[in-house]
Amino acid sequence: MNIILIHIGNSKVDYLLNTVRHLIHFNNKRLFLLANKKMIKRFKNKKISKKINLIDIQKFSLSKQHQNFLNNTRLSKEAQNGLWIKSVERFFYLQNFCEKNKLKDIIHIENDVLIFDRLSKFKKVFNKYYDIGMTFLNQDLCVPGFIYFKNFKNTNFICDYIFSKNRFFFQKKNKNDMRLLKDMFQKYKNSDHKIRLLPTMTDIMAKEQGLFEKKNEAFYKYQNNFNILFDACAIGQKIDGLDKKYHKHKGSYINQFSIFDANNIEIIIKKFRNFKKPFIKINNKMVPLLNVHMHSKKTNFFFN
Repeated sequence: MNIILIHIGNSKVDYLLNTVRHLIHFNNKRLFLLANKKMIKRFKNKKISKKINLIDIQKFSLSKQHQNFLNNTRLSKEAQNGLWIKSVERFFYLQNFCEKNKLKDIIHIENDVLIFDRLSKFKKVFNKYYDIGMTFLNQDLCVPGFIYFKNFKNTNFICDYIFSKNRFFFQKKNKNDMRLLKDMFQKYKNSDHKIRLLPTMTDIMAKEQGLFEKKNEAFYKYQNNFNILFDACAIGQKIDGLDKKYHKHKGSYINQFSIFDANNIEIIIKKFRNFKKPFIKINNKMVPLLNVHMHSKKTNFFFN
């Protein structure tokens, strides 16, 4: 698997170091960080820099689509340090790198998403059922903290879709990455393109919460193939709350927009030597979480 993280801009994000440490701890290989020279220099001073490929995005030749997006988007370049424009722009950098290197089996995670297993273990399941796999919080919102692409052509597909929505760039209100990817899923979910949701529920969870029906099947359909669960953000928020930089809320947070009620989810954190792993307890069975989206940015949470 090719595991790619992206950091655009000069802001210091110390929590990214622990995200990479998690990946390394669970024996993940072929790690890439796409960032600018300043960020790469910070990483080179760390021991873990020898286990991740540092790629300078300032050396990229921007595609016409990428340039068009930057020239015309109305997404704010100031709000939250340009969070929304950077969140969409990352897909153009991802496409650029993956296409140039003709990559297959690509996983892109956000910088506050922790991984708790060797991702290559699930390669056959990803290959069989997905061209693009994404985590959704509910029917109307993709939270793309973890995305799988079967090959570089699928990263092109996403960027082509963003570009096809060019008309939105000239309007007062633009759609961010979460809304764009939700629209893309809705448009192609019944097509030959295997654009599907990664399982954030089990069928038993769905039954217990009154969600076991056709319209919600996408949230649990392939869980028995993986035998793990993904977190869009509701589990990470219940574990350690919200990002204090933008939210005043203290302590555990229950996301009211989650398709399932996190209040009724029992999270068990087990210790393994110098590390902890999260599970969801369902009918006395422990279902491991492959990832946890740490909205709080406390990515050292699972280190003992």
